[in-house]
Amino acid sequence: MNIRKDSTDDTQDNRTMNDMWTKDKLTIGEVSKMHGISLKMLRYWDHIGLLKPQIVDEVTRYRYYSSSQFYLLNFIKYLKELGVPYSEIKKDLHETKMNNLALLLKTQLDSIDHRIQQLQDIKSSFSSHLSSIEEAMTMKNIDVAKIESYPERSIIAVDTPINSRIHFEKAIRRLEKVIDGSPTLLLPSVGLLMTTENFASGAIYSFSGVFIPLEGRSALKKHVRILPAGKYAIIRFWGRIESSGHHHKKLTDFMNNNNHIPCGNVMRRCVAPGFLPAMKGHLAEVTVRIQ
Repeated sequence: MNIRKDSTDDTQDNRTMNDMWTKDKLTIGEVSKMHGISLKMLRYWDHIGLLKPQIVDEVTRYRYYSSSQFYLLNFIKYLKELGVPYSEIKKDLHETKMNNLALLLKTQLDSIDHRIQQLQDIKSSFSSHLSSIEEAMTMKNIDVAKIESYPERSIIAVDTPINSRIHFEKAIRRLEKVIDGSPTLLLPSVGLLMTTENFASGAIYSFSGVFIPLEGRSALKKHVRILPAGKYAIIRFWGRIESSGHHHKKLTDFMNNNNHIPCGNVMRRCVAPGFLPAMKGHLAEVTVRIQ
């Protein structure tokens, strides 16, 4: 059975629905509790003209918020969390031109993409550090020279003389500049390069540059190098750069005794960081490709 409603009833229903959606009144305390915003913050938004209570009681002159303001309120919260200044939020949200709002949203989307990339870089760095620490916890044959085979690898390198920690820090800053994007938390992934001449002569505290594994990063072609697959003489040990002389000697003695001829740069990298007070340096790895 069809029931026909009078048009007068429809008008009345529309008015009732309109009242339900637009004529409700909420106190500042109710809005604060509902949206998790402090009373102090809401009063500040009112003071600077960012979000004022929309309804004024004709008798008491009390001011109330309307639920129709919730979208704007949530949008302000969103922009605030992104770090957009209040002056910019007020200017853009109170403009009547739609293209101004569209431009604001586009700018914030670009900002979000940038932050996502930064977080991905940090996640990648943390994952690398965690893998290194777990590797160090299970590693055996520490301070023993031996031969290991490596597949072809790629690194990003910067050539610059390094003879002190200050030189090392400056070299890291240069390395950051040649990496595309926004490099973060490079240490302790950064390694040191040494010429075979310095290694053979015992000048083990004079380095020729810094490097970092490519591992998804990108840089100018002149800074990207291929490490050939092959056999490498290697030694791993706990210690600081300035106290690693006898470890280097152990590696050179091993190579001399077994007639291993070095070729290419010598590389020293940090397998696991050693910045905790109880540690006596980091877990280092020195590798030399042999003919």
